[in-house]
Amino acid sequence: MQTDERETAEGVAASRPYKWGSFQGWASVAIGLSIFLPAPFVSVALPIRLAMYATGVINIFMGLCLVGRKRLGFILLCALSLLVTVALMTSHPHVEMYFIVIGWYIIPAVFYYPKRWRWMR
Repeated sequence: MQTDERETAEGVAASRPYKWGSFQGWASVAIGLSIFLPAPFVSVALPIRLAMYATGVINIFMGLCLVGRKRLGFILLCALSLLVTVALMTSHPHVEMYFIVIGWYIIPAVFYYPKRWRWMR
């Protein structure tokens, strides 16, 4: 009985369109490249430059995993959501940054991806 329910749920998850995942994946690759590539040319302190490298690499890997429908993409999205939220809480950016982070990282991590991969284990 459990196997039939799981196969049905996997079929439903596989038949769902993946437009947001593809869009967020390719956009994350572009964002990651736009953060990673100029990092050597930005005149900031070394810890900030290392944070730019790390953020760029994580965004690139997250984007490629989301495009390839890998579960690691969801894990990286959750990790990056947590890191960006902590960074926003410790610094005092403009109010717009909160809306961008909530719209780009938090809402998909909470509502979209768990429904998509709930049955894929």
